[in-house]
This record gives sequence, structure tokens and C-alpha cells, in this order.
Amino acid sequence: MREMGLVASVETGEELKKRRETERKESLLGKPLHGKFFATVEKLADEGDVDLDRSWQWLKGGFLTKATEGYIMAAQEQALQTKWRKSTIEGSEDEDGLCRICGKWFETVKHIVSGCSELAKKQYRIRHDKVGSRIHWELCRKYGIECASKWYDHVPSSVCKSKDGLYELFWDRKILTGCGIEFTKPDLVIVDHINKKWTIVDFCIPWDGNVKARED
Repeated sequence: MREMGLVASVETGEELKKRRETERKESLLGKPLHGKFFATVEKLADEGDVDLDRSWQWLKGGFLTKATEGYIMAAQEQALQTKWRKSTIEGSEDEDGLCRICGKWFETVKHIVSGCSELAKKQYRIRHDKVGSRIHWELCRKYGIECASKWYDHVPSSVCKSKDGLYELFWDRKILTGCGIEFTKPDLVIVDHINKKWTIVDFCIPWDGNVKARED
């Protein structure tokens, strides 16, 4: 067919697969709504602020059902039926698009997940502490501190100590300091009595686009 002038060149199966993957990716990234999240993550990865491979481990791991994967992807693409989507995308005149909880900002998925001042008072704190309990559990196992057999059953204590007394973990505990220090209640502190060293561990659960800002 190439000799007859019907096609410019002949593609191998591998070349065809790569070309289609590239075209599909470019098409997705070019979409103003569904491609916005992926474009943001790609930009952060290019700038060295996000590990692209690890960011998608949850999707490549194969431990979630198709329904769960689809729901998470829909949330990332702002495709869930929020008030903002009804008023903006669907053009509903009966919706003002504002958050039904705080009533201050547009009710987007991003706002519900990480930007609502009312949800921050309790729900965000629960999520934050659940992630922190996994970190606390891993440290307990590392330093020989008594803990639950499963991380999701683990409840961090304000102060816990290893059996040999060489390591301590402080959980959400105010530290007495001198004047001029505003933040004196870190999430977690590791006290190493061998090297006389304190390590402060702070963690947060930001929206992907806010990772760099929260780290700074």
C-alpha cells in the first residue's frame, strides 16, 4: 500500500500502540475539565515537585475494584454531581453553585475534599489522624514499641516508649518552648535518647495541586 501511495509509511504493532497512547493522552490533557487534574499533576512532576510513578501506584496496584477506581477518577476530574457542576456545566438556573455546608465557595470536588472550612473542623481532622496513625504504627514497629497487630486498629497514645526506654514517641502533644515560637504542637515527635536527637514529623493530606504549597 505504501508503494501505491495510499499510506505514507507502515507502522509496526508497537508503534501503533504508542501512537494511539500518545494521541489519547494529548486528547485528555487538552480537555478543559476532565484533563485539568492530569495536566496539573504532569506540570508538578515536570517541575520536580511530584513523583509521577508513585502518584499512580494506587491505580496500578490492582487492589481496587473497577467501581472504586472509576469513582476516584471521576472525583479527580470534577465529574461528580456537585452543585458547582449543576450550575456551571449543566447550566441549572435553580442552583447557585455554592457549598451546601459552608455556603462561601463553589461546591467543587476540590473544595469538598480539601477546601471547606466547616469540614476542616472535624472530617479533615479524622482523615489527617487516620493517615498519621499509620505513620505512628510504622514507627512503633521500628522502635519496638507496643502497638496493634493491624495499622487500622492502632490508636496512638500521647506518649509511648520502647521497652528498652531508648525511644519515645509524642503524638499531638504541646512542647514547652521559649518565647517567640508560634507553633508548639507538632503532629509527631521522635525522641532518640541514644543520639540525644528529636525529630519532628508533620503530615498533611492536601489536594494534589496543593502539594508544593503545603510542603513550602
